[in-house]
Amino acid sequence: MLDFEGSVDSKPISEIAPQASKNLQGGKKFWLHLASENFLPKFCEQVIGQKSDETRLVIVQLPDDFPVKELAGKKADYAVTVREIKGEGFATGR
Repeated sequence: MLDFEGSVDSKPISEIAPQASKNLQGGKKFWLHLASENFLPKFCEQVIGQKSDETRLVIVQLPDDFPVKELAGKKADYAVTVREIKGEGFATGR
């Protein structure tokens, strides 16, 4: 379970692309299955190993053909805090 907030060029994604999915902008208590190519490009790979209550900066390069045109080709920064870990082999540390 993650809390995360996304920004591009130091501006919240919610301001840059208010019509974008809430899950793209950020969220609280967001359950995410950590698997390669799940969610945003290279997002899960950067969260693996993160401990509960640790906050980490995750940087995602969005593709040029990303469906939200305001974000296409941009670098998105996410402040990610792990709140809970379930299952084996997802993230280490509890």
